[in-house]
Amino acid sequence: MKLIRRLSSGLFSPKEIYEYRKDSRWFTFLFFILLVLISSISGVVSAYKTDDLEYSDMQEIREMFYRDGNKIPFVIKHFQLVGMNIEEDYQYKKTLGYIDIIITNGNAKVDEKSTVPTIVLTKNGVLLYYSIYREVLFSYSDYEELENLDLSLAYEDNSDFWKITFSVVTREMEKYHNLVVAMYMIIAVISQLLMLGIWSLIVAGLQKFSIGNKMKFSKLWQLMVYVTVPLALGKLLSDLFGIILIYYIGFILTVAYSAKLGQTIVTGGEKYEL
Repeated sequence: MKLIRRLSSGLFSPKEIYEYRKDSRWFTFLFFILLVLISSISGVVSAYKTDDLEYSDMQEIREMFYRDGNKIPFVIKHFQLVGMNIEEDYQYKKTLGYIDIIITNGNAKVDEKSTVPTIVLTKNGVLLYYSIYREVLFSYSDYEELENLDLSLAYEDNSDFWKITFSVVTREMEKYHNLVVAMYMIIAVISQLLMLGIWSLIVAGLQKFSIGNKMKFSKLWQLMVYVTVPLALGKLLSDLFGIILIYYIGFILTVAYSAKLGQTIVTGGEKYEL
């Protein structure tokens, strides 16, 4: 009930928030987590519903390789990656959205400082690099259909090549589906936690100039958490209905409500009209 009352005050009556100045930090923190969960609902749901590999994604990948202008001079023989008329340390690199793909017959040169996931096709199998994280995804010998696969056929948009490739990719993604979904959910929650935390800190800092020594900054920041209700709900509704204007309305209300709460603090809780 106390949580619902503070949600109502944060959405409709910011002057009432002054009454919550005696709330414990743990209670306010619990309320803040509630707001984070509310604002991240759509992101969590989207992550849960994410398909492994949609048809449109497959078409886009095929187009990118077809228009690349460079054949991939490798073939898989005896379940090993073999270069065709290339230097020993040759390396092919391609960027697909937020993922880099490297195909090499030597040592992969991966930027360990990069925050972009990198898929590396090496002599015996496929690796995943993500910053300092390194994982062996699979060996070519795990999939019999990869034997004699000519990677240069990607440039020719060969249907049989892509049928085999996407079949392997789909099965590998199924293995990591739950992990990927969990990661997307965590990212969605963390992004909203940072957004609400930073904006509550910003509006608290702005109002500190207005109220002076009327209240300690830590307590002021605590109260400003309740003011971010419109921002959290605006984010949720904006994602659900695809209308970015709702988010901006929530942002404007949060700023306006923080000013109104600041004036209430200055007057000591007495009625004050804008």
